[in-house]
Amino acid sequence: PRIEALQLGSMKLLVCVSILMAHTASEWLCATSPGKALLGLRVIREDFTRPTFGQAFNRNLVLWLDLLFFGLVAYTAIQHT
Repeated sequence: PRIEALQLGSMKLLVCVSILMAHTASEWLCATSPGKALLGLRVIREDFTRPTFGQAFNRNLVLWLDLLFFGLVAYTAIQHT
């Protein structure tokens, strides 16, 4: 049972990392994600260029952390602007 739990945890982590990397690559290479593309939206920097890989990764990582803490990251960021 313990080994199965570890395998299940590893699979969940692999799925989460895969989704994070897929969204990061999509925003980095195409400046959009599948959902944004359906709505005609793009991810751009302040100078209207595509984000770098690091910027796309940080953006997606912060979005996941925000989901984890129920919007606390976004609320804090908005309060400081």
